[in-house]
Amino acid sequence: MTALAVITAATNSQRSVIAVHFWHGVEALGFLLVTLGGIGIVEWRERRRTGRPKSEPVVRAVEVTTESTAPSRWQQQRPGLLRVAALCSAAAAGVHYVVMPDHFHEALIYGLFFAVTATSQVGYAVLLLARPSRPLLFVGAVANAGVLVLWLITRLVAIPLGPGAGTTESFGALDLLASGFEVLFVLSAVALLLPLRESTLPRLPRLSRVLLEPGTLAFVTSAAVLIGLTAYAAPPS
Repeated sequence: MTALAVITAATNSQRSVIAVHFWHGVEALGFLLVTLGGIGIVEWRERRRTGRPKSEPVVRAVEVTTESTAPSRWQQQRPGLLRVAALCSAAAAGVHYVVMPDHFHEALIYGLFFAVTATSQVGYAVLLLARPSRPLLFVGAVANAGVLVLWLITRLVAIPLGPGAGTTESFGALDLLASGFEVLFVLSAVALLLPLRESTLPRLPRLSRVLLEPGTLAFVTSAAVLIGLTAYAAPPS
């Protein structure tokens, strides 16, 4: 009986490990599908919007730069700041996808919250890169600030809903990492919104070009490694 119990326990443990890795694969696939699907839809809509018949001449505007119209150093830095904001939103979504399966095990409402939040954040990042606007940036800043406030409430006051209502959660490495990305997003958004006299944000190149730029690839790679190492060293409990 003892040997059988050991074998049974080992089999159950192996199945548990396989299940965990399966859900990690599902969340990674979901993240990629949402990101790539969003990029594809945006690029398709952009091609439809800018498409012209072959017979129609294309008029190109000539940009004249003088001392009075030359972009300031701040204006030159704004496109980079816009990329940082969008990529921080996507990085926070990546952390939320990592912890999502554990929250589904706790309660459906917790898992759904993280699934919706993560998908919204990565979809928002794609939209911000493709169609940057001040209202969109303002909405993103408010939404991420709201997530940060809720995170602090669950750690310092009490969880408002679900089976854990009335209790508090402890601070963990992964939630600190996600909140760090969200803080960076809010700071970048505020910096972009502060020049009130400017009504528009800088236009970026095509989304596929932005994502293939060395700075973007370096940020994405660094964020992925940081999330992976944090999840390995301090997995969600």
